[in-house]
Amino acid sequence: MRRPFSSLFLLTLFFSTFGTGCTTIPQTHYYLLRSEVSTENATRSTATNQQGLQIGVKDFLVDAPYNQYQIVYRLGEEGVEVGFYAYHRWASPLSRMLPKLVADSFTGTHGITSIEPILVDRPYTAILEGRVLSFGEIDTSEGQQVDVQIILSLRLRDGGVIWSDVLTHRVLANTNTVNSIVEEMRRTLVDLLTKGRKSLASALLKTP
Repeated sequence: MRRPFSSLFLLTLFFSTFGTGCTTIPQTHYYLLRSEVSTENATRSTATNQQGLQIGVKDFLVDAPYNQYQIVYRLGEEGVEVGFYAYHRWASPLSRMLPKLVADSFTGTHGITSIEPILVDRPYTAILEGRVLSFGEIDTSEGQQVDVQIILSLRLRDGGVIWSDVLTHRVLANTNTVNSIVEEMRRTLVDLLTKGRKSLASALLKTP
């Protein structure tokens, strides 16, 4: 007759199997995207630009696979394989972080009275929409590249599109740490938005 396992034997088996193989779980790192515009400067710029559009920035559309918390990398410039950092994530979805960064970057632009992430109860005269085509890392034989591709468009609340631009840039990150790569992503995006701001200001000068 087979005897059942005793409780003591089961506990001994559990700790001998799992106790000696315990490893520390790596810490998860979370990242934000912020502009370089201070709140004080933004307020002062808006106060000196009283005649212009009141713009609400909608949540961005984000193409897959970038529409998630994990930071994405692609293997090779033309590669089709992608990977996801397990312990490096966005603190908030890109769709919700980018409107604030864009609003901060475009604050003070000639022809804009105010610009902010859209609120349902505000009487905006124009809406800014964005779409993320790519926002991640590309691993190449030369090192890690940062790849940013975003489409922005501005339309009047009661009319058509008055401005649209495709902001795109790839740059070698010269680093192999994820936090440095994320900082390079942020810096690249801010530089692109600076160029976009000039393009937008030019379009607004031509708008009645």
